[in-house]
Amino acid sequence: EIEKFPINLYLKQPIYTFAKKYDTPLVMPKIQHSIIAHRGCPYPCNFCYQIFGRNIRYRSVKNIIDEVIYLYEKHGVRFVIMGIDLFLANKNFVYEFCDEYIKLGLHNKVKWSSAGRANLMDKDLITRIKEAGCILLGYGFESASPKILEVIDKKITPAQIRNAVKLTREAGINMTYSFMLGQPGETKETIAQTVDFIKENNLYVSRFFIATPYPGTRLYNYALEAGKIPDKEKFVRELESATKFIVNLTDMTDEEFLDLHHKATIVVKSHYKKKFPEIYLKKKIKQIFKLNKNNDNVLQSARRAAYPDWFCL
Repeated sequence: EIEKFPINLYLKQPIYTFAKKYDTPLVMPKIQHSIIAHRGCPYPCNFCYQIFGRNIRYRSVKNIIDEVIYLYEKHGVRFVIMGIDLFLANKNFVYEFCDEYIKLGLHNKVKWSSAGRANLMDKDLITRIKEAGCILLGYGFESASPKILEVIDKKITPAQIRNAVKLTREAGINMTYSFMLGQPGETKETIAQTVDFIKENNLYVSRFFIATPYPGTRLYNYALEAGKIPDKEKFVRELESATKFIVNLTDMTDEEFLDLHHKATIVVKSHYKKKFPEIYLKKKIKQIFKLNKNNDNVLQSARRAAYPDWFCL
């Protein structure tokens, strides 16, 4: 039904952003915009509240591309973020989109990004989206412990995560990824599995999110049933991002979990620093930024050196 709304009506004053204001190492086109290319996600992850449900509904390829063209011609947008949940879920749709995008020459004018998913990625899919102008994939790997991935109901395996990382790097697509700690059943051993995986695959992880039971999720229902949330009103008032420790869903004490969370962060950062000492010189990079504010080539080289998965290791 969303296609019934005229593009020029709801995009008369688009809310676009400027990449230079972001705290990000990516050298992205300066004017960006998000496009709701679809609604819904078919996967049942226990921490996701899925506001649009599990049934995925795509807009037509023509309607999405018409919006991209409008944003490009009327507002100078050079980069768009596709979808909210999982733009790549339907490969036939994605291939149709890529073919039309390339046919119209948009792949050289408006670059784009999408959420990626480890179980969906294969060489053909990644090659096609790369050719069509995709320059960034964002993965939510969450854990490398088979046990915890089962608890999350993530529907992926450590082997699929490893393959997605390999394929994305080989294709030359920038990549971000996230991991969380603290799911029910999390232990010192499962945390170690995730830390070891990150080290083995040379992933740059600056922090671990904390499993947070947001209302409307299966994780929240579990927390209520397990007596982890004695005061719902107080809990909701304290909710912030998943970087803040609010409730302990593990069988460890708060002190034990927070200590392991802290140590895991230190270990993955230290490994990366030792593995790639020339890459981890953030202070030096910041000096380069200050000395070369107006030199885009120098800035891009510096960022490429500092964050290789965001320019492909």
